[in-house]
Amino acid sequence: MELLEVDEVAGYVNDLFQADPLLRDLWVHGEVGDLTRAASGHLYFSLRGQGAQLRCVLFRGHLPKLMALPGLGDAVILHGAMSFYQARGSCDLLVDQVYPEGMGLARIQLEALRRRLEEEGLFEPARKRPLPSFPRAIGVVSSESGAVIHDVLTVLARRFPLAEVIFAPASVQGEQAPAEVVAALARLNRYAERERLDLIVVARGGGSEGELSCFNDERVVRAAFASKVPLVSAIGHETDYTLLDLVADLRAPTPSAAAELITPDVAVLRRELAEDGERLVLAIRERLRLDRLDLDGLRERLLLRSPLTETARRREQVAALSHQAERALRHRLELARRDVESRAQQLHALSPRQTLQRGYSLVCGADGAPLRSWRAARPGDELAVWVADGLVDARVEAAMPRALPENGARASEEQDAAAAHV
Repeated sequence: MELLEVDEVAGYVNDLFQADPLLRDLWVHGEVGDLTRAASGHLYFSLRGQGAQLRCVLFRGHLPKLMALPGLGDAVILHGAMSFYQARGSCDLLVDQVYPEGMGLARIQLEALRRRLEEEGLFEPARKRPLPSFPRAIGVVSSESGAVIHDVLTVLARRFPLAEVIFAPASVQGEQAPAEVVAALARLNRYAERERLDLIVVARGGGSEGELSCFNDERVVRAAFASKVPLVSAIGHETDYTLLDLVADLRAPTPSAAAELITPDVAVLRRELAEDGERLVLAIRERLRLDRLDLDGLRERLLLRSPLTETARRREQVAALSHQAERALRHRLELARRDVESRAQQLHALSPRQTLQRGYSLVCGADGAPLRSWRAARPGDELAVWVADGLVDARVEAAMPRALPENGARASEEQDAAAAHV
C-alpha cells in the first residue's frame, strides 16, 4: 500500500482534469440554480440535471461576449472546461459561453466558431482592404450551373464591359462544397501571382441556413482570410449572413448587387467624362485668358525696359538734338553770312578803288609803296599816281606841308591846282 499526501492526490486529480480532452472542451446542458453575483463581478451558479449538479463559475471577462446572461431556472447549454480547485478540493465548470437550450446544437457550434475566429482577429475591421475603383480583372467563385454566374456576368457586361472575368467554378452546396471553394480561392490566388487580378467575388443564390452552411465552414473562412486579393462575399439574399460575410473585405446583399458595387457604371463615366471635359475646356479658356492678360502686362513691362525701346527713345532724342543743331548751325551760318556780307560791304566801301572812284588818287613812290607824307617825296622823285581809270606818271618839283581844305569844293580846286602844278 502506498501512502500519499493530500497535495499529491489533489495534484494528481488536477492533472487528470488537465489531460482529459473531453473535460477541456465540454458542452453540457441543464438548468441554472443557486445563481449569485460576487462583488468582483463573477457569476457563481449550479447547473442541475435529473439527479446531479455541477458547480459553475462565469468570470466577468466573458460576460460582454455572451448573447444573454443566464437567469435562475433557465435551461441553457454551456461551454467550458472542468477545473479542480485544489485549495478547496472542489470541481468547478469554468464557463465561457452560454446559450439558450432551444437554440440548437448546430447554431451553438456556429456561434462558438464565430467567437473563436473573432478572438483570433479574422473579422477585425481594420484589416479589411479597399477595393479598386476600376477593376480590370475580376475573379468569380460560384457554381457553373444556375443563374448566379449569368446574373453576375450580365451586370458586369452592362456596367463595365472593360473588366475581364476569370471564373473559378466550385460547388456552393453539399459536403464537397467547402473543399471546392477553398480550392477555387487557391487557384485564383495562384493566378494573381502571374497575372493581374484586382478582386475576387464569391457568389451564391439564396437558400436555407443548411444550404448556406458551406460559407460558415472554418476552412472557407480561413481561406478567404488568407487571400492576397481583396474578396467580396455575395451569399444568399440581403437578410442572409454567413461567417464568410464577416471575413470578406466587402459584403454584398446579393450577387447582382456585388457586380454593381465592385464596378463603375460606364454610362455614368461617359456622362461624367463629358461634363469634366466641358469644365476642363472652360477652365483652360479662363486660364488662357488670364495668362494672356499676364502676358500682355509682361510685354508692356518688357517694352518699357527693353533696349530697343531705350534705343528708339535715344534715337528720337538724337534726331531732335540733330535737328536743333542743324537749325542752330544754319542760324549761325546765316549770321556769319550776314556778317561777312556786312564786312564785305564795309571793305568795299573802304576799298582804294572805291576811293579812287570818288575822285581821289593814290600816289606811290618809286618802290611802289603809297606815299603817306610830303616828307617822303623829294624834288626830282618820280611818282606813280593812280586814278580811277588809269596811271599818271609824275615828277616831284617841290614838297611842302599844307592843310586839307575845309569843304569839298575848295578841296576839289586845290586838287586840280596840285595836279596842274605837278
